[in-house]
Amino acid sequence: MKVMIIGGTGAFGAYYAKLLKKNEFEVFISGRDYIQTEQFCKENGFFPAKEEQAGEMDCVIVSVPNKNAIEVIERVSKKMKKGSLLVDFCSVKGLLSSAQKKAAKRGLEVASIHPMHGPRVSSISAYPVPVIQISKGNKLDKILNFFRKEKANVFFTTAKEHDSALAIVQGLTHFTQFVSAQTIKQSGFDLKLTKKFASPNYELFLGLMSRVVTQNPELYSQIQTENKENEKIRKIFLSAAKDVFLASNKGSLFLKKKITEQAKLFSSLDEFILSSDKTVSALKFVENTLIENKGKKVLVENIASKNFHYGTVKEIDSGELVIEEGKELKRIALHKIRLVAEKEMLEWKRNNILEKKLDFSFLVPLEAEKKEIIACFEGIKNTRIIDADEYKSDKLPAGLKSITLKTSIFTDENIEETKESILKRIIGLGYKPR
Repeated sequence: MKVMIIGGTGAFGAYYAKLLKKNEFEVFISGRDYIQTEQFCKENGFFPAKEEQAGEMDCVIVSVPNKNAIEVIERVSKKMKKGSLLVDFCSVKGLLSSAQKKAAKRGLEVASIHPMHGPRVSSISAYPVPVIQISKGNKLDKILNFFRKEKANVFFTTAKEHDSALAIVQGLTHFTQFVSAQTIKQSGFDLKLTKKFASPNYELFLGLMSRVVTQNPELYSQIQTENKENEKIRKIFLSAAKDVFLASNKGSLFLKKKITEQAKLFSSLDEFILSSDKTVSALKFVENTLIENKGKKVLVENIASKNFHYGTVKEIDSGELVIEEGKELKRIALHKIRLVAEKEMLEWKRNNILEKKLDFSFLVPLEAEKKEIIACFEGIKNTRIIDADEYKSDKLPAGLKSITLKTSIFTDENIEETKESILKRIIGLGYKPR
């Protein structure tokens, strides 16, 4: 399926360009600067395109700021062939209705999709993907199947329902974070000093606030001002803030009454508090795991630089990991660290660390299945099982055959210890080494 992404050199468009390419879509990119677009495509394996080529596409995805989307939809829909699919990734839907209906009248299949995440996520699994189907055809299913294959939570809605819900989900959330950031700014208080006293709730609060106010001010200001439902919510927020302010000034009994009334909203929704419990636990998970692995080798990713670091944990000190990488000691701030899981670490080691191939031969009963024998040796630390060869001969003891287990052992660890572990496993299974 040929897919053109208009705005594909932007962070969000580029994210989906790579994801669609991974899922074997033929991806074309259209950007404002064609020379830059060509370079971007050359570096990432896409095809550069101009809007005039929209008629050659099965699907065109509009991934541009809300303020430009109407103009782009009206312009590109005139160039597309009948039966092709026009999709937008805009965060405000009501504004697009007129342009989308005109496109549908031209014989296009039209849908509006809003993946509920930013370009920093490592996977779209479990993220909501609301879909508004404007006109029917046979191509939208291919796009939705792509989202489902990536395990996103796809569901259908309407533009009105979407914008009303997003006035709370985005409008209220972002607005409270703008106001909170402005409050800290106007207070003149040192943000770094507050970190010394940070509770888990405050760390979550700062993380959410920083995601909104530091990433894309143009996008967030557009989301706030272009969804017409947001103004109503902002007015309610200001009124509610005044109510809570007055209750606080009257004393704790009055504020307690307000909080008790608010708690009723969540009385049947344990999922929220349980979800926050998991998030709070996750804040300290990396630090605690690194402390437990002091003196052992780990693989971590610096999520700011995207660099991987493999070495021995020496110390956790002043919010930093001290890791011995080769002969160097490196310090990485804990908040920048992603601890890489065992399976991913093995894959990384295969690509970055030398391996030594070793064979182990032993006798097993004739009826023993090769694949079951191999399975018994999976999971031995520092070892990859490549295959196993079977050998039958009259020269071997009656009722037995020889198995040669082919392994690959990483050279960064103690090979003799690994060999001993494999031999112990062979003997422990009741087999006789040759």
